[in-house]
Amino acid sequence: MADAAAADTKPDVKPGSEPVTIKVKAPDGSFLSFRVKGKTKFSKIASAYAEKKGYEVGSLLFTFDGERMEYGDKSVADLNLEDGDIVDVTREQLGGASA
Repeated sequence: MADAAAADTKPDVKPGSEPVTIKVKAPDGSFLSFRVKGKTKFSKIASAYAEKKGYEVGSLLFTFDGERMEYGDKSVADLNLEDGDIVDVTREQLGGASA
């Protein structure tokens, strides 16, 4: 009887250890998907995206729900990103000429 009860219980899942899929959307509408654990630092996703696209990570601007992401050392879970969330990315424009 005790064995049946033990079989019904699920092991404790640590927060941030469940895999999530984060999609990064470029201005042209193309996506790159990253399947990571919630404890993964977003900077790792940003670096992987930049490498795949041939950009310097510092030249990219990541936004989520219309807000600029200040991800620093934060994990996917720290940023409240959930499975299936879409992060937009653009090339950051610095400077410019005045008319």
